[in-house]
Amino acid sequence: MSTTITTFIGREVDPLNLTAADIDIRDIAHALALLCRFNGHCARFYSVAQHSVWVSRQCGDEALIGLLHDAAEAYLGDIPTPVKHRLPAFKTAEEKAEQAIAARFGLQELGSLRVKAADAEALGLEKRHLLHSGEADWAHLACETWEIAERNFLTRFEELTRAHI
Repeated sequence: MSTTITTFIGREVDPLNLTAADIDIRDIAHALALLCRFNGHCARFYSVAQHSVWVSRQCGDEALIGLLHDAAEAYLGDIPTPVKHRLPAFKTAEEKAEQAIAARFGLQELGSLRVKAADAEALGLEKRHLLHSGEADWAHLACETWEIAERNFLTRFEELTRAHI
């Protein structure tokens, strides 16, 4: 049984033992653009990449941390929070992935009170506008295609790092 995955750009990485050298922003942007929030239980497709850009825009001088706060999901997938909390081995893998991602982009960590607050605010808005409630209000939350979400994620990364991808 293989212990590696092949990323979008063609790297073979062990998602349970990621290093900073394994991390590429193009892999993160692409994978998050194709991951749907709420484990796909939305009335319409809404990507983790679009969510991450929104969170980033709420985080001021911690905007890069906000953009990358869910980046581990690009390598580990997105497990719903109630399940994740019952899987200590997954939580360990997620923490290790977050450390590798933070190291790759010169950050101390991928969490802060400001980022957690913005993430919680996004969650509330997304629940209200994306989950089945009888009447979804799309005027307040435009859902991007995965291609647009990927491009917007990479553009936001470039804005924050001034690095050309």
